[in-house]
Amino acid sequence: MSDYKRLTKNEPQSNVETMLNYARCKDKEVFIYDEQGNDVKLTEYIAKHAQEECGVTAEDIMEGCCFECMDCPLGILNTIAIQATELHYRLAELEDKIETGKLVELSEKTK
Repeated sequence: MSDYKRLTKNEPQSNVETMLNYARCKDKEVFIYDEQGNDVKLTEYIAKHAQEECGVTAEDIMEGCCFECMDCPLGILNTIAIQATELHYRLAELEDKIETGKLVELSEKTK
């Protein structure tokens, strides 16, 4: 087995680990870290910061209203965080399989 270092972490310990795990899925919802480093739902974070601009609610965001606002930094954040969460979730599944031996690496000789 190679010296593969897991990228997905439930409890990041460094700035790099936090960055790589910034957007993640819990209970089928996207979570990010707020300014104090606490877990916050992406929809609630965007709704809180959007109050001055457009007044959307977390429910509006869950229904997809931010996908129409790609000229807005919060709309872009929403799209990028959802993309990152999907990729994070899929990578975590593969890393779990590597750790449990359900997915094995091929050596260079067998490729």
